[in-house]
Amino acid sequence: MPSSLPDSPSVDKLREQARQLQRRVRAADPDALGFLTQWHPRPDRAAPDSLALHDAQLAVARRYGFAGWPALVGYVETARALSRDPPSTTSAHTNQPTNSVETKEPSNGQA
Repeated sequence: MPSSLPDSPSVDKLREQARQLQRRVRAADPDALGFLTQWHPRPDRAAPDSLALHDAQLAVARRYGFAGWPALVGYVETARALSRDPPSTTSAHTNQPTNSVETKEPSNGQA
């Protein structure tokens, strides 16, 4: 069963997690080899002595329930963008928030 993403995930932290997995698999760490076997869809093609970073990234992405690394990165970047408030705009002259909708005085039918 896939794991939940950590609180406040970042692409950099996930990439570092994949790099650590790559190094540990190349060093024949039994836990890392087990992780790779569990989460990589084709562990037989991911040779431990020459594991590519993209294979480690794929295993990390699948651990979190994503089909691949690009899907995981896209999700994290979208979630990060949506978690921020939109920037407030202020008038340079008054230092007051600007109104994007201009209001007009009601006309009395006079020009």
